[in-house]
Amino acid sequence: MIIGLTGTIGAGKSIVAEYLKSKGFVHLTYSDVIREECKKIGIIPTRENLLETGLKMKSKSKDDGILSRKLLEKMAQINHKNVIFDGIRVIAEINALSHRKDFFVIGVDADPRKRFERIKQRNRDGDAKSWNEFKRIDGRERLGLENGLEIGKCLKSADFIILNDGDTAKLKKKIDSVLMKFATDTFKY
Repeated sequence: MIIGLTGTIGAGKSIVAEYLKSKGFVHLTYSDVIREECKKIGIIPTRENLLETGLKMKSKSKDDGILSRKLLEKMAQINHKNVIFDGIRVIAEINALSHRKDFFVIGVDADPRKRFERIKQRNRDGDAKSWNEFKRIDGRERLGLENGLEIGKCLKSADFIILNDGDTAKLKKKIDSVLMKFATDTFKY
């Protein structure tokens, strides 16, 4: 099973991924594929450089789903049944996997104010430092303005949406509820 994770900045995708890892999933990220490319071409993997490099990879290959295909290659190398593809930001990456019966998308979202507070606390390089900067980045990523990201479209096409509006224990219960819907003879957690 492949669970694709998408969601807004600061919504809690990393917490969802960590919890899924504790359930036996292997964690692969779209940004790691792009970071590898940045390393190859000798540029620092800042948020902006990652966005630009991802767009160049797609343009050069003429394949908007190239990152999903690269993650499928990594999945084949590790030979593991249950994998997280973390960080879907464009609909083409979902479309590249939608033919698979074992692929599901979980969207993670939260109130914008809560998300801003979370990113202030995590204090990552490249994160917004002011509310206005956060709103600009969030709107740009959600709507696909300027940088080609389509978080809004990805959330609309998700099989399940988790609203991360409480504490970690509440979030884990919501993840468990989604996982129960996936339960089959081939997937036990």
